[in-house]
Amino acid sequence: MRVCPLDARGRPAGPVVTEESVAAAVRARPGTTRWVWRSTPLVQPALPASTGPLPGGALGVRVERCYDVETAEALLLAYEGRAGEPRSVPAAWARLHGRPVPPDRQASPRETDPQPSLF
Repeated sequence: MRVCPLDARGRPAGPVVTEESVAAAVRARPGTTRWVWRSTPLVQPALPASTGPLPGGALGVRVERCYDVETAEALLLAYEGRAGEPRSVPAAWARLHGRPVPPDRQASPRETDPQPSLF
C-alpha cells in the first residue's frame, strides 16, 4: 500500500511511502485522523483479519474515520441525477479535468457480495 500524508486542503504534505499492508500502514500512523482510499470494500477485509490486539483484546486494526473516494463519487453523481455513471478515481479525475471519462473497472467478487446483516 502506498501512503502519503495530506495537508488540510488535500495536497501532498510529505513523501509517498510503501507499506507492506493496509494494517501495517494504519498501525504505523496511530494519530491519523482520516484515511482516504479508493474503495472500502477492497481495503476493509484486510483490517479485521490482521494480527494485533485492539482495546478489549480483539484482533485487527481499527480505522476511526475514512473517506471512500468511489462511494463519495457515486453519491455525488446520484445527487446530480447521474447514478450509474463511472465512479472510479480515474473517472472522477477525468470529470474534474474535462477529459473523457473511462469506464469503471470490473468489480471483484468481494465488492459485489452483499454485506451481512448487522442484526
